[in-house]
Amino acid sequence: RLQRRALSPQGLGVRGAMACGSAAAGWEAAPAQSPRTPSAASDDTACQVDIFPNVDFICLVAGAIPWYKELAGGLPIAPHGRVGPAVVRAAGCALLAGNLWLRMTSLDCFVEKKTPVAHHQAARVMITDGPFEYSRNPTYVSMVGALGAFGLIMNSWWGVASAAPLFAYLHFHVIPAEEAYMRNRFPEFAEYMQAAPRWLGPL
Repeated sequence: RLQRRALSPQGLGVRGAMACGSAAAGWEAAPAQSPRTPSAASDDTACQVDIFPNVDFICLVAGAIPWYKELAGGLPIAPHGRVGPAVVRAAGCALLAGNLWLRMTSLDCFVEKKTPVAHHQAARVMITDGPFEYSRNPTYVSMVGALGAFGLIMNSWWGVASAAPLFAYLHFHVIPAEEAYMRNRFPEFAEYMQAAPRWLGPL
């Protein structure tokens, strides 16, 4: 996606993937093609969207506290025992690994195309290959997915639910501003929006 202000890259290992202009960060719509360059009139224009610092970490903590305090018994996904919780936690570890891989692969697209990841820096190209072929926002998918994975590792619906506010924040506050920026900067972005979903599948 084109540029987004990084949510701090430390901590969960899933923060810091927000680049302003969902498509600018590497969206996919077609097989790898030459990167699209912006019109000369907007060369210095950057996406302006304020992002609450460490919002993903805050969501994680908000889910971990009721689990730790055992509110509603911790809302376990699988009943306490030998097999059930172990299977859920193993699935969480696999999901976390997959989301970290997705994040790194998506960020590699920025490096390859030499376009900034952070917000408030002008997008240089519109990336439409790699993970961006299947999602306009693969870095955000990885962030939300990683929170859900931590919920599985905790074996708690509290943890899984912590991904919901992050999804809503990105979906209704961050991404619309990025998409407006991308449509203005890259005329072909509208076509890309028809070819790749905002998240995955029907979302």
